[in-house]
Order: sequence, then C-alpha cells, then structure tokens
Amino acid sequence: MLLKLSPPAVLGDTIKTIPFAKECAPTGTKCVVSGWGTTTFPEGKRKVCNPKRM
Repeated sequence: MLLKLSPPAVLGDTIKTIPFAKECAPTGTKCVVSGWGTTTFPEGKRKVCNPKRM
C-alpha cells in the first residue's frame, strides 16, 4: 500500500485512482513526477503543485 487515508476518500468525478505501471521504463527515459504535499523552501511553504523532471 502506497497511501492509506483516514477516513477513506469517496471516489467520484473529481477523485479517482490511477493505475501503476506494470513494468519499469527503459533506462534513459525522461519522466515527470508531480504531486501535492508540504515542502519547505527558504521562502516558506509552497502552495502550488511542484513538478520535477527525473
């Protein structure tokens, strides 16, 4: 399990699950990850999504 919510989320038009990849991407593949959460920067907490290239 990657994440457990309490209480569980109610799935609907705006809340959905996403599938996990069935295999790893080939070496050298350019990927982008994105998510929400609390991160701290010198200027304080960010309030926007922060995508990263990997």
